[in-house]
Amino acid sequence: MATVPSLDTWVAKETPTANKMNKNVRDASNFLLNTPFAWGYRNAVLSLTDGVWTDVTFDAEKADNDAMFSTSTGFTVVTPGWYSVRAGSRFGTSGTGYRALRLKQNGNDIDVVYGPGLASANVTLRAETEVYCNAGDTFTLAVMTSGVAVAVIVGQPFYTFLRARWMAA
Repeated sequence: MATVPSLDTWVAKETPTANKMNKNVRDASNFLLNTPFAWGYRNAVLSLTDGVWTDVTFDAEKADNDAMFSTSTGFTVVTPGWYSVRAGSRFGTSGTGYRALRLKQNGNDIDVVYGPGLASANVTLRAETEVYCNAGDTFTLAVMTSGVAVAVIVGQPFYTFLRARWMAA
């Protein structure tokens, strides 16, 4: 777990020590230069059933500096605080029906996005929000297609993904 810095209050004429300088300058700077961040994505084909929400399991990792991502359990927050959470999915081509994605925190919707199916191109949907998280909170992504069964396009970290970045305590 990353430790969110807690800075000291200095008093007049206090002599700086190596310990205080490390804690208040070095450690705080290192944390802010490398805040908790994780990015998982889907690398294996995911076929969807018409009208059914399907939870996405992420089988590849682009980055994770706080042990948040696991291919077996998904995303679990380690360091509490405010997070910017983004998710997206690219759906196969079909002009029938609509496509949808649902970003969830602890099983509850925090953003739901819908878009039309397109006959001439893949459809990409993105969800983004900022939420407060406690240690142990989880993020998941579910996707759905209506009117036709299409596959989710995979293989690149920006196709079908979920990522979370710590913003503030």
